[in-house]
Amino acid sequence: MNFFKKIPFIGLTFSVIVSSTFSRVITSSEYSESGLEIVKRAKTKATTNSGGHSNPHWIDKGEQYWIDSGKPYWIDSGEPYWGEWDSIGIPSSDLDKVRISSEQIMKNIEKLLENEGNCRKEGVLAIVERLLDSKARLLDSNDKPSNEKENYNLKFIAGVIASITSEGCTGQFENKNNNKDYLKCLNNENYGSNLHYENYSLKKIFDSNNSIGIEEADKLAKNAKEKKCQSVQAKFGFGICQWTDDRTLGVLDMYMSFKTGNNNKNKPSYKECIQIETDYFMHELEDISPYYKIYNNWKKIIFRDDDDWKVMGLKRENWVTITETGEYIIKQPPTPFLAGFKFCKVFEAPQAGECKKRANKAEDIYSQITKIDD
Repeated sequence: MNFFKKIPFIGLTFSVIVSSTFSRVITSSEYSESGLEIVKRAKTKATTNSGGHSNPHWIDKGEQYWIDSGKPYWIDSGEPYWGEWDSIGIPSSDLDKVRISSEQIMKNIEKLLENEGNCRKEGVLAIVERLLDSKARLLDSNDKPSNEKENYNLKFIAGVIASITSEGCTGQFENKNNNKDYLKCLNNENYGSNLHYENYSLKKIFDSNNSIGIEEADKLAKNAKEKKCQSVQAKFGFGICQWTDDRTLGVLDMYMSFKTGNNNKNKPSYKECIQIETDYFMHELEDISPYYKIYNNWKKIIFRDDDDWKVMGLKRENWVTITETGEYIIKQPPTPFLAGFKFCKVFEAPQAGECKKRANKAEDIYSQITKIDD
């Protein structure tokens, strides 16, 4: 794995919905820069008004693309095709698009994170930049990662930001004062697990005054794995996502690989910690079950647990229909709210009630990062 992939300048252009009753066609050169996702080809030739509209739009010569609800249809021949936008059930008020530059998006995100403090801000920005520079792996019919990819949707990215800004700081240990049973277990002498976590609480792994090095952090995580207080596993949160248990071992294993590959360097710099943790975040999101399913399940609005809908305060039937044959039909597009809830529950799994707060936060974040300056 390339632990230190340099993040290039982000030159993509993204599509954002604005309120309008009209639609527009963009050129192929605009599309190639847009970062928009292709969901299917337009199949019906525009010889008739097949969609029931009085004013069909035309696509011709493979050079222009019909944009609809953020999803372009495209052709590869010289014949005109009909866009069939009704087939995905998107309200006409959402059809028109304006383009927002990546520079504007990053400017908005930086402004959003102004009050987060440097220990979190730079780590979150690195993850967002990597998401904007990466493509999500789509799943095949067996729910496994396929070779098909698409750009991460900004609504999903808003959900990610809502969660990780509610977690920890890059390269830092969890606060011992968090009233968690697993932290209490770390120092429970009655069970022989006095690992003196007070010596690690809020300490940093990177090179700074009174910091904890990679080797000592890895040793603590492995010792904690061997300790239990009845049914409670001793563990601690670490890093920008507050990884715990086996995931702490995973991210620290990546730190150990860095150490081995850098002349036994035991205390990385802060920027090196950001790179390591960003790599580990993407590794989990793209390669590790169940995390690699989050993006796809959000897009398909797959929330298997009825309790999820109750906690979100939403009615499943307003979003999807499941037919008698088991066909899963999406009635509304996925939202930042759903992304915030899905990512929080699966990737972070905090205490009860926290995910709905982050889901609401995701809606606000999406509106902020897609603002266009006057």
